[in-house]
Amino acid sequence: MRYALAGLLFGLMIGVPYLVADENKKEEPKTEDKKEEKKELSREDKLKEIMSAQKANLIKLRKVFQEETDPAAKRKILSDFEKGSPFVEQLMELAKTEPKSDVSFEALANALGIGPASDHHDAIMDLIFEHHIEKKGLARFIPAIANGDAPKATKLLEKLIEKSPHKEVQGVACFFLGKLNAEQIDSAGEDKAKIDEITNTAVKYFDMVKEKYGDVKLGRRELAVMAAGYKFELKNLRIGMQAPEVESEMLDGKKMKLSELKGKVVVLDIWATWCGPCRAMLPHERKMVEKLKDKPFSLVSISADDDKADVESFLKKEEMPWTHWYSGPDSGIVRDWNVRFFPTIYIIDAKGVIRGKNVRGEQMEEMVEKLLAEVK
Repeated sequence: MRYALAGLLFGLMIGVPYLVADENKKEEPKTEDKKEEKKELSREDKLKEIMSAQKANLIKLRKVFQEETDPAAKRKILSDFEKGSPFVEQLMELAKTEPKSDVSFEALANALGIGPASDHHDAIMDLIFEHHIEKKGLARFIPAIANGDAPKATKLLEKLIEKSPHKEVQGVACFFLGKLNAEQIDSAGEDKAKIDEITNTAVKYFDMVKEKYGDVKLGRRELAVMAAGYKFELKNLRIGMQAPEVESEMLDGKKMKLSELKGKVVVLDIWATWCGPCRAMLPHERKMVEKLKDKPFSLVSISADDDKADVESFLKKEEMPWTHWYSGPDSGIVRDWNVRFFPTIYIIDAKGVIRGKNVRGEQMEEMVEKLLAEVK
């Protein structure tokens, strides 16, 4: 996940939009004397200059990252990238001059984007909330806010709902408050009271999203749809719950229900052919399927590829001798079970109860064998 995040950030930053100067700003007339002087850059041009240098640095960094084979060295590269220095400091200095201006807002946005783990993260947030609380563009900061320290993030997001005059900002903040709580459930361990408390808080925010901000979009999707996915996951897909019924299309076009596999230990592996970590699992999955071929066990790979033909073509080159369903990128189980990353894995016992989530390799095999030992 960490390397995938780095790849996403690299890709995002290569296309960072730069703020352009006000078209109505009048240029000073050029004179022969001025040609001999070193012209001081405008604040807009300074922002472009910093981000151009950052872009060049990212291109070099990405190449080094891709060529590096030592995991520790890769982690060091990634850590340095997330700190964002020295560009974060340069952007903050620019933002502190005329702090309420649009250039300052863009400088802070870029500082936050290129330095999510920067030592200056809190200072960036303080400047944003002090000088730009009224801006509609603040919505784009919200994922980064929610990524920070949970208690502080909660206060900042609640402040946005209270203080921002924009429905879009309020709605996105409300959604991420629900998401922030939902993602804390795993840290609650087996404390049922704590799990119930976190769940109820998350559901409260998701219900608020539906009631007040459902038509607001985050990317291409409406918040109401996204909130419904998280709420379904909270209510139906936690470990220890009976797996909900789901029907999907197999590659031959026939329909199949999850309930048809009851009595077997089932691994649902929601994947895509373009997913590197998914493909890396295949050698182990082949061995596991062969080892357990005489046991009441079923591995079901569920493709989220854009086109079923992509999966069919892939299977002609890669041996995957087990059950295959096709869902597509935004329908079926991928949509209904709120799948947010690949692979997403559910391990279901012979009684249809979810016993494990997102475990791979030897850990997956050990869990499957333990559940097989329970089958009578």
